[in-house]
Amino acid sequence: MKITKILRIIDTRSTAEVDGRIVRLSGTGESCICELCGRNHEIHAIVKIDDGSVANVGVGCAKKSSPVEFKRFDDEKKLSDLRDKRASFLDTLAERFTRYGDEIRFFDPTNSKEFLSADWKRLREYAKKIRVLEESIKQLGE
Repeated sequence: MKITKILRIIDTRSTAEVDGRIVRLSGTGESCICELCGRNHEIHAIVKIDDGSVANVGVGCAKKSSPVEFKRFDDEKKLSDLRDKRASFLDTLAERFTRYGDEIRFFDPTNSKEFLSADWKRLREYAKKIRVLEESIKQLGE
């Protein structure tokens, strides 16, 4: 059985706050039998295999079986999360600057004293990280 695409990763473990951080608790999740190794896994992946069917496998087994596909899935997830963060940040900036009306041109920080250099720097960092992830996904596809 060869994994051709990772469709979704599911972590069934419960969470708890420990020292101000949210952590996953091992042994608290719903285990599923892995179709690759036959063991139970709390973190599993729904994958498409080479015959076109869908299988449920442990994340570690998926990573071992198809490291390139796993990397692509991971990069696509990071890219999606990063785009969501950027969109949320842009919404926050838009809300912050709406009170100034037409005098502010949103994407031209030279027109606004209120457009902080830290905001501009953060937008550039998002753009750079997105380009890196897009290039990584492109290379994995070749």
